[in-house]
Amino acid sequence: MRESIHNLLSIKSYNTYFFTLCFCMLITLFGCSNTDENTNNDNKLENYEFVNTNNNAIVNISLQHTNNHTQLHIINTIDKKSMLSNNSVKIFAFFPNDCNMCIPTLIHINNLLYRSKNLQVFILSKQTLNSNGYKDFPITLSYNLIELVDKNNKLDLFIDSLKRALNIEIRDYKAPLFILQDTKNNITQSIEGAVLEEIFEQTVAELLNRDSKTDSNITQKKPNNTLSKTSPSNTETLKNKN
Repeated sequence: MRESIHNLLSIKSYNTYFFTLCFCMLITLFGCSNTDENTNNDNKLENYEFVNTNNNAIVNISLQHTNNHTQLHIINTIDKKSMLSNNSVKIFAFFPNDCNMCIPTLIHINNLLYRSKNLQVFILSKQTLNSNGYKDFPITLSYNLIELVDKNNKLDLFIDSLKRALNIEIRDYKAPLFILQDTKNNITQSIEGAVLEEIFEQTVAELLNRDSKTDSNITQKKPNNTLSKTSPSNTETLKNKN
């Protein structure tokens, strides 16, 4: 009798151990699955194709979510090199069709580019600027202002993805949307509507100053002299296209 009871207890103990082991394995597998899923979500990549109107080259713009940061990257598909300049603040300006305030804002940004160092501006639109009634504005564009035209009619989808990624609400899809990215290529803020160049100038200066101090604290090496470089003197005149 005692032997039977002992055997039953042994069987019960073994079943309990086996059940516990299986449960632990399931928890481990579930945890790994969640980790992989979170990693995949964190490194999620979205790609959009645009045409660089300066040279008609196809560029690939990727919206990346990595290390709790959202970033925009632009790669020239010909040489596979990034178009983003190191140690520069980037402004991505999304210009919709029938935008009444886009050209005045463009003029402000263009003026700012001639005064500010370490700044790049990318204009993203569905059509070239001059084909949208902008030909009445004689503008000499700065070398650091690059116009990119949507190649596959996905600009609205791109903006919607940005809206979700940055958790912002776009109130007017006919107003310009500006995305500011620091020298580390992390998006810092979004601005909607017409913006004075003084506001942009202050924001860009603050980002450059912040990132310069961060680099200095991390490296403890010789001072970063990139802010003293002069911007390219080359300019390009906006030509009429019909």
